[in-house]
Amino acid sequence: TLFRLINGFRQGKAPMEMVVKMLGDSVSDDAVTILLTDSINGLYPSLSFKAYKPPKIEIEKFERHNTLIAKATYETAPEIQFGKYKDLSVEVYNVKVSDEDIAPQLKDIQLKLSKTQAREPEELSQDGDLLDIDILTKNDKGEVVQDSKNNQYYIGLNPKQKKLDAELVGLKAGETKTFDYTYDNDVSEELAGKTFNFTITANSISKVIYPELDDSLAQEWDETPTMEELKTKMKENLKKFVDDKFHAHYSNQLIGEVVKNASFSIPNSLIEEESHALYHQFSHDYNLDHMPMEKYAEMVGSDLDSVKSNFLNRATEQIKYYLAIHELAKQEKITVAPEEMEAVYSRLQLGEKEKNNRESKERVYRNIYENLISQKVYDFLLSNSNKQGNSEISISRASEILGGSKKDN
Repeated sequence: TLFRLINGFRQGKAPMEMVVKMLGDSVSDDAVTILLTDSINGLYPSLSFKAYKPPKIEIEKFERHNTLIAKATYETAPEIQFGKYKDLSVEVYNVKVSDEDIAPQLKDIQLKLSKTQAREPEELSQDGDLLDIDILTKNDKGEVVQDSKNNQYYIGLNPKQKKLDAELVGLKAGETKTFDYTYDNDVSEELAGKTFNFTITANSISKVIYPELDDSLAQEWDETPTMEELKTKMKENLKKFVDDKFHAHYSNQLIGEVVKNASFSIPNSLIEEESHALYHQFSHDYNLDHMPMEKYAEMVGSDLDSVKSNFLNRATEQIKYYLAIHELAKQEKITVAPEEMEAVYSRLQLGEKEKNNRESKERVYRNIYENLISQKVYDFLLSNSNKQGNSEISISRASEILGGSKKDN
């Protein structure tokens, strides 16, 4: 295209000396860069270490008709070298469900079928009441991080919020209370141990009236004839739910061991990209409205480097797990058949617009494939593991184990 600019010559026929004279050395530099890029592209198949991205080319010395010294720097593709991944030890459990275990679910059913009655103006809020509250939250710098109106809050509903419940007992309708609140360690890393200042305004206070746990409630809930039959069904469903959780728990333990026993080579740029993607998803999940990471760090009272490091570490772990799953599937010839993916896709309740959109359909199929291949790898690891224990445990003990608690029975 550049040669076309030289008057008097057909395309590609202008002498190089005239090109350089009229267009300058930049044309030669561009031509050299293109030539080097083409040459390196031709080398890709023979490279011992495969490139993850196109290389960065630096021309160290260039003398026309004499010398050309250039350096190409590239990141290698991610790699994994496995250690032991068969016959890994895993402790398994047999979960027993009691009446006490389904009590929270029955309470939830009662709550859903409950009625409310406004308390008298002079009455104070009590455990079990429903509050309509406005919440103003400030961080330790006095900056407002939340200002929301008309939040529905049940006192005593969440066992993990007993400290907060205690602050909301004893209020009158229309009363405002300000207090400091420190988050426990069972929340996100960014909030754990952080202290915030809350200003709560109780707009209204209602007493919650619960129905009796009898056959009438069972019939109203899901047309189960009796309360005993409803309890039996709930126990069976809870056991299946916890057993499925344990299956995921065993799988996570085993793939974690696989990752720990393996060695990885991961390009930094891939970790950076994954870190940005994780933060973008995090900001979306928590309605942060695409808040910049700097602003988020300021909001939670943490330094930017710590927040960045946290997301980089998460990204690194996620990439390691992805590599382990896919490389193990490759080595053990674990595959997903098209009809398996189609069977899952046919069960999804998708709108016509999503079904007819090619990109959307491809994205859904990719997600289906990732879920199926991961599950097959987990099942392979579990079937080739050394299972130990199989002791009978309660739901509360199961919750401790699944929650990472080291508390004994």
